[in-house]
Amino acid sequence: MRIAHNIPALNTYNQLNRNSRASSKTMERLSSGLRINRAADDAAGLAISQKMRAQIRGLALAERNIQDGISLIQTAESGLGDIQSNIQRMNELVLQAANGTLTSSDRQQIQKEIEQIKQSIDSIANNTTFNGIHLLNVSDAPPTGYSVVNLANAASITIFEKSGSHTYEATFSIADLVDGVNWATPATPPVSPEPYQFSVDLENNTFTTRAETGGYGNNITAVRVNGLQGYEETEVYATKLISYSGTPWDDHPPENILGDDLSDWPNFEDYGDVWTEITVQFEANIDPDSYPVPDPSSNEVILQVGPNSGDTFTVELTDARTTALGLADVAVDPPSKALEALDNIQNAINTVSSDRAKFGADQNALEHIHNNVTNYEENLSAAESRIADADMAKEVMHLTRNQILTQASQAMLAQANASMQHVLSLLP
Repeated sequence: MRIAHNIPALNTYNQLNRNSRASSKTMERLSSGLRINRAADDAAGLAISQKMRAQIRGLALAERNIQDGISLIQTAESGLGDIQSNIQRMNELVLQAANGTLTSSDRQQIQKEIEQIKQSIDSIANNTTFNGIHLLNVSDAPPTGYSVVNLANAASITIFEKSGSHTYEATFSIADLVDGVNWATPATPPVSPEPYQFSVDLENNTFTTRAETGGYGNNITAVRVNGLQGYEETEVYATKLISYSGTPWDDHPPENILGDDLSDWPNFEDYGDVWTEITVQFEANIDPDSYPVPDPSSNEVILQVGPNSGDTFTVELTDARTTALGLADVAVDPPSKALEALDNIQNAINTVSSDRAKFGADQNALEHIHNNVTNYEENLSAAESRIADADMAKEVMHLTRNQILTQASQAMLAQANASMQHVLSLLP
């Protein structure tokens, strides 16, 4: 019998340590719910699990991105719906104005509502945004063509007034006209000066002249805008009669204010303590070279709909302003203009319908993508769970076994230590 080394005790001690370590790992898995808590647990499994986990988290975020994209599309489509309702109302008004039973004054009242509808359409298009992104006023090319002058890009306006054989001229800056200007003809006695009020509306790009009717007729023979920037012309005369109030003379209609002919002028029959009013607009050819070329990417929204770099979906935005829809110049007086406007209005209705259909198709596509991403995430999560998650029933089974082995090892270690004491019985 040898006593220098207690081999049975050493063997039992090693088994006890192994069982203790196995129990510790099992308890760690049970407490964390994970089979892989460190790279040493399963090096290859950890690498695969982390790659899958990155995909799963990317898919979860992609679901949110898709839902945000659907909300963006719904916002744009809702704005187009409101614009289409306005166009339908405009179509009704134009059809009404085309009827021969209406007078010119009636059509002027209809034109006022049409101008309000134009403003409403432009307001919706300019203010329909999602998180600061404009959805309905994008353009893929610089502005071109013959268009209503933006008076904010002008320096001044010159007014020509006809009083008898005299033609008076006065020029006022746009800034002064925004606040309104009072002016009277510089007549000398016995001729009385004729009082006027001039103003511009920068929102609607209109110029208005008002004249008291106490014997005066609002005899503005021409109006010219000066110092234009962004247009091929630097100055132009009024070209569009927007509205008027009062009873014009048959041989001096309010249209005489248009153009550069200083030999004709408007006049009104009204008398009393009222004011006549004429509102006009100016038109000029836009200089495309004065505008930067738009970035095509600004006309679209790219959605990240998956965890990888190529998982994208593009939503193309649109321009639903009156200029893009061909409605900026809709007029109803005389009736021939109303008939001409009907084709433009129908084209605008078709354009908006097409854009709404496109947004609807995009929404349906995103909903299908969302369903696919949801299924992908579910299946990938199940695969990652099989690699990284602990099987609780199996781990409890291992824990029970290891605890029994640990207790048995402790008992056997005690027996191994006690067995060496028998050597003492051999001593005399």
